[in-house]
Amino acid sequence: MIWGKANEITQYSNKSYGLNYWLSSVFAYGKNYMWYVNAERENIDIMYGISNGNIGVRPVIEVSKSSITKAGEGNPTTENPTTYTTYRKGAPVALKSNPNERFYVLEDSDANTETVTLLAKTCLNNTDYSSQVADTATRDDYGCAFSTKSYWENETLPTNTPYFNLNNYNPVKNETVSAVYRANAYAVTNCGATEGRLLTYEEAKVLYNEGMISSYMLCGQFDLDTGSYTAMDYWLGSADGKSGVHTMDGIKRIHVWL
Repeated sequence: MIWGKANEITQYSNKSYGLNYWLSSVFAYGKNYMWYVNAERENIDIMYGISNGNIGVRPVIEVSKSSITKAGEGNPTTENPTTYTTYRKGAPVALKSNPNERFYVLEDSDANTETVTLLAKTCLNNTDYSSQVADTATRDDYGCAFSTKSYWENETLPTNTPYFNLNNYNPVKNETVSAVYRANAYAVTNCGATEGRLLTYEEAKVLYNEGMISSYMLCGQFDLDTGSYTAMDYWLGSADGKSGVHTMDGIKRIHVWL
């Protein structure tokens, strides 16, 4: 149910389907609303539900470059002993320790930087949240609630971007069934990262406006080799209102759910 809408986000798309996900910002539009992105229309809408079970957890992690390999290669490209491998935004990579855990490079990382920030290729499974689902998975395989309650409802919230970042909000971060907690636990336990989090509204909007490849990376699983695309819905880490959270979906809209 669409309750309302805010400022438009423009993005070219020739797809009528895509990936839905929660954002981490709260929008002060009213109690019990949160944002999520839907790729079908090119605007921001407000919809119901932080307890909605059809949205997934898609972690953002920061790891050492020594722990990953470029997709399709046994090892990263040859490195100078005094520098690190250069990674460009959108490059597909995988964990050396578990090649089934696949990611996109979220930010460019040059030869002087030892770490790289990654966005999980798919959402986490909703059984134990220890691994990503297959490209062909449905919301039945990854959908979950954002949290059990809107802990931030008594906070002073911004009315526009940058929205309130729930990744750093301890009541949400420490709730063992919250999307933020699950993203962090996956990153630390399964990926060797120091911390994990959800993509924010601001990061999502940048990707959304950058062009087709970033848009596909944001809204679904895009295979650069085959050109295949699969839609997915997931939470963002930005609050929207007293009881709302942003989400992303493969139809490229940002929504707010109660």
